[in-house]
Amino acid sequence: MWRLASKEYRQGKARLGSLCQNSPPSGLSAQLEMLDAIDESRRLKDAIIAADSLGRRLYGSGWQIESSSWDSLSTGSHWLWQLWVDVELGNLPKEIVDFLAEGRSTLGLAESSGSVVEAISEYQRTVAAVVEAMNLDLAKRYPSGLRFEDQTFQAQESALNG
Repeated sequence: MWRLASKEYRQGKARLGSLCQNSPPSGLSAQLEMLDAIDESRRLKDAIIAADSLGRRLYGSGWQIESSSWDSLSTGSHWLWQLWVDVELGNLPKEIVDFLAEGRSTLGLAESSGSVVEAISEYQRTVAAVVEAMNLDLAKRYPSGLRFEDQTFQAQESALNG
């Protein structure tokens, strides 16, 4: 009952309501959980903005701050990480060795990698749409347990060719 008499409580409840598209959660713990989620969202947005220059250097045009295609960035990062692991294990792809042996300039690679990441993302969306349109039973066709679009490019290519 004291809550209704408290001006601060009524103002806080009104402020909480203004943050919601629908009515705010009714329970106190649900309201606190929602406020914690908003606080976490702001903290993460600040972290993304603080990483802007690094994101631009790493992902080129693929970096769009909080509007970035996180699936594309994740795919590109995973590919680079896997490449690093392969290099550490002595499994350097022949194409990389050939490229380095030719002594070509790496200027512009950062910018190009952004469009490569975007192309990979587009490829994955297209393949997913084709798989959906074909109404394939992926569990039978691809017993690895991974969704088709989550498989490596080589596994997708192998599955499609045969």
